[in-house]
Amino acid sequence: MISRKLIILLSVLLPIIMVCSYFAAQFIYQNDKKILHVSVSQPDASIMINGRQVQSGDTYLKPGKYILSVNKSGYYEYRKIITIDKDNVSFEISPTAEPDRIVEAFELGDAGYKKLVTDNPIISKLPYEDPLFTIDYTIYGSVVNGYSIRLTISSTTASSRRMAIQEIRGLGFNPTDYKVDFLSFKSEIK
Repeated sequence: MISRKLIILLSVLLPIIMVCSYFAAQFIYQNDKKILHVSVSQPDASIMINGRQVQSGDTYLKPGKYILSVNKSGYYEYRKIITIDKDNVSFEISPTAEPDRIVEAFELGDAGYKKLVTDNPIISKLPYEDPLFTIDYTIYGSVVNGYSIRLTISSTTASSRRMAIQEIRGLGFNPTDYKVDFLSFKSEIK
């Protein structure tokens, strides 16, 4: 039978051996590597080094060249070739938001489109066609800035443009609540 002294000795030595083994393994793993510290202003951005996902913070790498990329929906991809040599390297990255753009309704998905219609009830009245003008809309925005609409008025004369603005009021909406683009309008002033 195992003696009581041996059990006590093993119960004291075993945790010490495990802790020492852990630190020895960390030392061996990190011995020839340098620290790459990456911090990103967008906490849920994806950080990749040579295509392998890493967490924000410290990563140990052997000296060499690596491709660092940061991705987040609605932001431009950050991509840079970095060199790890004898010194540790640190990057603080603030991704740049993509600019607003014209968006197709299907890009928003059902829930996104329903929210857009709820926020902009004029959509349910458009397109509005008259022999002298047409009132329609385009969806504009980005993932970061959100989505809104721009009214588009197609008319060929100043008077039909004024009539279109009046029609928006007649539909129960204030035209100054929207950005309005006039299409097909040519100034009558030469």
